[in-house]
Amino acid sequence: MMTDLRQLREFAARYTAAWCSQNAASVASFFSPEGSLRVNDDPPAVGRDAITAVAQSFMTAFPDLRVTLDGLELRGEEAEYRWTLTGTNAGPEGTGQRVRISGFEKWRMGSDGLIASSMGYFHAAEYLRQLEYGSPPEASIRFIDRDEVARRLTYDLCIPIVREAMIAFSRGETRQLLRSILPLSEGRLFGIMPGAMGPHSPFGAKLISVFHGNADKGQQSHQGLVVLFDPETGSPVCAVHAGEVTAIRTAAASAVATAALARPDACRLAILGCGEQAATHLRAISRVRDLESAVVWGRSPDRARAFAAGIQAEFSFPVSAVATVKEAAANSDMICTVTASSNPILLGAWVQPGTHLNLVGSGFAGPTEVDNELVSRSRFIADSREGILLQGAEFLHARAAGLITDDHIAGEIGQVLAGEIEGRRSADEITVYKSIGHVVQDLASAWALFSQPD
Repeated sequence: MMTDLRQLREFAARYTAAWCSQNAASVASFFSPEGSLRVNDDPPAVGRDAITAVAQSFMTAFPDLRVTLDGLELRGEEAEYRWTLTGTNAGPEGTGQRVRISGFEKWRMGSDGLIASSMGYFHAAEYLRQLEYGSPPEASIRFIDRDEVARRLTYDLCIPIVREAMIAFSRGETRQLLRSILPLSEGRLFGIMPGAMGPHSPFGAKLISVFHGNADKGQQSHQGLVVLFDPETGSPVCAVHAGEVTAIRTAAASAVATAALARPDACRLAILGCGEQAATHLRAISRVRDLESAVVWGRSPDRARAFAAGIQAEFSFPVSAVATVKEAAANSDMICTVTASSNPILLGAWVQPGTHLNLVGSGFAGPTEVDNELVSRSRFIADSREGILLQGAEFLHARAAGLITDDHIAGEIGQVLAGEIEGRRSADEITVYKSIGHVVQDLASAWALFSQPD
């Protein structure tokens, strides 16, 4: 069983290239001698000769066949390989129509490092429709609205996607520019975040407004679009509701960091802030730790109590509001700060040894949620070292005070996840994951919604 994600990605890239080679036997060479390939409800093709025949049928039907790698995830003992096929059905008895269809394969790897079995799926009815009428015109851009994002971008889907994206980011496999932030007025920002999942992978940008006063109006603070482009043609293919993607993937990233950095026995969660990110973080963290309790603090005690009462039905453990941040910190071994505070609300003196913290609320240089002492006491892990050195407010304040240097950033979360650096080093160590958000998380999440069957 191949469990090294980097090796598996390289394997998937070579497998993808084999599908584009017009050499069907080269596809079969990625399978164990007695391996199997099943597509939708067809009987499985067992053995390399049978798999060669399946690959040859596609290559014959589509002489210009191109397959792109959309994503790869490890899920337990299986690897999920996501792909998009494009080509013209110009083979014998072909319709001459252009086809573009996405799907996935679920691999079980053999002890020889090859595919022992692959269960493949694509939308057969849509494939047949495109054979008759062709793929949608390039000018057709799909829109995925907030309700669809909320329904389909589950934490079980998003957490492994974000984990993989951050490993790829830290290994330099993705491409991105540091986000641009345009201040509009007090509490209002506009951000532009361009990036690519790889040199020949989907690319795009997030255009996002941040209006902190929206919570009082019952609206999302983050609103905008994630725009996706086809890696083969450069055409825009999809626009996704960025507010909902941001809400879910931000919490998923904190869950990824918590799984890697919090003590294995951590079970008491504190959420500082009672807005949208409070709810998403509570849901996401509960996926990676067996929580016994959760407390929430907000500047408005009434809102904090209403939040706790409103979300309690989702969980079997108690969720309650507390009056002070100090009280929240004293009884917790995991803390998420998700406020719009301009000045520190959490002091290092209040944080217990062994606590893990996700610092999320401040996304640019300026506002700080925690004091300098907490930053200097902690093992400080960044989502992006470059980003934190330029826009990580809490880090920049502590550095300006002369308490730390740039070397205080122990590394990036992607490096921890890949096993390249150590995360938590002792049970008593305070660990901090500082997140300002990264476009590769948005692109990977949005592309999964676009490319995977509903």
